[in-house]
Amino acid sequence: MPKFGEHKAETLFENEEATIAHIVISGLNHRTINHASTTMYRGIGGRGRMVIGDVIYTLRQGDVVVAPAGVPYHDQSDPGKTLDMIAVSEPPFDAASVETIW
Repeated sequence: MPKFGEHKAETLFENEEATIAHIVISGLNHRTINHASTTMYRGIGGRGRMVIGDVIYTLRQGDVVVAPAGVPYHDQSDPGKTLDMIAVSEPPFDAASVETIW
């Protein structure tokens, strides 16, 4: 089992159409599937990687990636650094719709 880092999420806005959150990760995050929401992640600080399905994306300030609903994904900051992102989920994020793979 991989060693996981820290993951902090703060909801900035939510209505019946979307959730906007500020996310900061340090290290490796769990691989999950959001069965209900498609989420757009925009890097606002730091640097890291987002693995969506089997495709690896580098994510740094200004970069945008999209994790479609139903597709496994995880993210990871560069070693010893943090990755700071804004996430927009449509429909709104619902933790009950998220499955952790590892």
